Amino acid sequence: MKTGHWGMVLIVIVLLIGMVASPGRAQQGKQILLKNCVRCHSAERIKTENITRQGWVDLVDRMRMYGATISRKEQRVLATHLAQVQGPRPPQVVRRLYVTCEDSDEVWIIDPEEKKVVGKVRVGRNPHGIAAGPRGRYVYVTNMVSGTVSVIDASVNRVVEVLEAGENPHELAVAPQGDFLYVSDPSSHGIFVFRIPAPGEGLSTHQPVGMIPAGRTPHALAVSPDGKRLYVANMDSGNILVLDTEKKRELARIPVGKGAHGVAISPDGRQVWVTIFDQKKVAIVDTSKDQTVGFIRTGDYPYWLALSPDGKRLWVSNEGSNNIFVIELATNKTLSQIVVPEDPHSMTFSPDGDTLWLVNQEGNFLSAIDTKSRSIIALIPVGKRPHGVVFNAPK
Repeated sequence: MKTGHWGMVLIVIVLLIGMVASPGRAQQGKQILLKNCVRCHSAERIKTENITRQGWVDLVDRMRMYGATISRKEQRVLATHLAQVQGPRPPQVVRRLYVTCEDSDEVWIIDPEEKKVVGKVRVGRNPHGIAAGPRGRYVYVTNMVSGTVSVIDASVNRVVEVLEAGENPHELAVAPQGDFLYVSDPSSHGIFVFRIPAPGEGLSTHQPVGMIPAGRTPHALAVSPDGKRLYVANMDSGNILVLDTEKKRELARIPVGKGAHGVAISPDGRQVWVTIFDQKKVAIVDTSKDQTVGFIRTGDYPYWLALSPDGKRLWVSNEGSNNIFVIELATNKTLSQIVVPEDPHSMTFSPDGDTLWLVNQEGNFLSAIDTKSRSIIALIPVGKRPHGVVFNAPK
């Protein structure tokens, strides 16, 4: 046999021995993970990640900046292993209601079909406002005393990130495109802006963009359908502030009346409605003119607004008169007044519009209201002093 042939055989034998003697890439990746990662990050925490190989490379790179002793070669091996084992995979998000409970520092989770509590999430102190992104992955909660926003991963119902958001964050809004989160802080007189990670970027990548000055006591927020404008209710100054979300600057201030509180926007973005808490009315704003063009009478201390999914009716919770006004938007006339338990606060619709979910703060429960019969069909006990509610569903 020729010498060259024997040389080739010898090379193959050496390679086979190496494969047997050394662990495979998957085993190497697992060893690097156990050696370098689980000391600071639990295995359960790592399992919640849902990102691409490049996302893992970037995440490990950030860990290197924070002191992780991983070589570039180990970084590539680890990223490949985690991408194969951990994802990307579709997050398992189910339809759920989330209710902030201020005095128990919790968010209660309700199954809308069974109409019962199925879980709780511990958040910061005094959770107040709540919002969900259009993709259904994240639920955001303002913690007024903590000065933070808790980011809940709805696929595991766990807080996966905490964002610093001024002194006293109140309400939130997510851009319809799912790329930005806006948080009002009355104490800082501004709106904090965060970039929301796109699918595949990882969980811990909500990036602070900055703060936009927003007048005195900014409260509820609404984003235009194209994401280019943000409407902010200023309670003490009695106006709606219109902000350019791209240039982060003020475009207009629209007088509506002292006590401007809740905000809703039409599906086409042409109208904005604002509850005037001190004056028993809802202001109608024409967004093409940036002007208040009328008012609708309500009950005592109108608190929150919920626009039906078909955009035809506006529901107004009246904290002082313990009822809900249902307004036909084609005529701006009140169709009916629904008597509800004491201290009605925030509201949200189910996606099909068949049920309105209303927080009753005084009794510590959530009311389910059938929108066809306009009657209460269930009362669900929740934590102490509930305030905000959102319906989160996979998209």
